[in-house]
Amino acid sequence: MSSSDSFLDIDEHKLDEEWIGQPKLYGHWARKAAAARRKMDEAKSNLELVQAELDLEVRSNPEKFDLVKVTENVVKSAILQDTRYVGALKKVNDARYDYEVAQAAVSALEHRKYALQNLVSLFLSSYYAEPKSPKGRKDDVEEMTKQSVRRRGRARREDGDVD
Repeated sequence: MSSSDSFLDIDEHKLDEEWIGQPKLYGHWARKAAAARRKMDEAKSNLELVQAELDLEVRSNPEKFDLVKVTENVVKSAILQDTRYVGALKKVNDARYDYEVAQAAVSALEHRKYALQNLVSLFLSSYYAEPKSPKGRKDDVEEMTKQSVRRRGRARREDGDVD
């Protein structure tokens, strides 16, 4: 996800279209999250395989790794420094990042769903309607406007500003 996550934008004037598109959008990102999870799991499995192979290699051929004495800590240290292990670990971390980004998108779409529900509630409660005043109030405003126009007309006639 980035700062331009336009798929999260909601057009409050097209709530029907937003609701129609929501399941498809959610499904798309849920599938991306599942694929990212699979990739992360595969990268973790590969890391474990690399670690096991290196463990066997270090124990079988310690002189290749410049080891004088083979202890658990020495073997572990040799594995952690090997470029094959470092590369496999980087793939796990990259896959984990991709998965977490996809999961964040899925979570954001849950929030979008709640936002759509609330916008529909606002719409149904006439939140987006034109302001309305009670019948008596509307008549009062119209009367005040007429009186104001009359006063201005009289004032202009008294000042001699008549056209």
